[in-house]
Amino acid sequence: MSDLSLEEQKLFEKLFKMESGFFMNMNTSEMRLFFSSYDIDINSKPFNKYGTLMADKLRAFWKFASNQCVVKVHRDLLKLVRLEERDSSKQMYSSFKMDNPHSYISGDIQKAEEILCQLEQKPDSPKKYQKTKTPQERHSSHTALKEGVLSIARELWKENPNLSQSDIMRKNLFKEKLKNLCDTLDVQAKKETLRKWLSEIDPRDQENKPGPNKKG
Repeated sequence: MSDLSLEEQKLFEKLFKMESGFFMNMNTSEMRLFFSSYDIDINSKPFNKYGTLMADKLRAFWKFASNQCVVKVHRDLLKLVRLEERDSSKQMYSSFKMDNPHSYISGDIQKAEEILCQLEQKPDSPKKYQKTKTPQERHSSHTALKEGVLSIARELWKENPNLSQSDIMRKNLFKEKLKNLCDTLDVQAKKETLRKWLSEIDPRDQENKPGPNKKG
């Protein structure tokens, strides 16, 4: 859960053009692809907490994501806002036939950057956030984590079906994406739980999978 206040959220809603449920100038596919670059499945169940509109998904992201994750994503979003503003400025100057068009950063963007700088200084406290989550929220985060873990594992097994579950968990790609997921959803994953999930989709023959010793 991020520490964005309601007032700060309203500022980002204005910058990201979230009126009427929209988000930036993106369509649903573009929004999904943008968040997937951070290993976030914005279409997963937790992000439908407030509804299925794009703006609702971002509000849910503020609810579930950690401070550091929000800062990372929003800094890139502000880059897009600046680009859009720069293009608008060029069009405006061009329409009036003015020389040397230049971009400018609005006060709202400057304020948003200040908010992110302050948010970056606030450490994420797992214990604090676990106490504030309801059972339903914890279940949703756990479900989203499982979906993300299985998606990563399927990619790795697609490349090499002979990998063991331990091989999967030792992969740097798996570790990095798992960390991103845990940071985003503000949850922790135990090795025993990860192995249980991986066993559900392990593509190896059943006889090659580890299991309990059989008595003769």
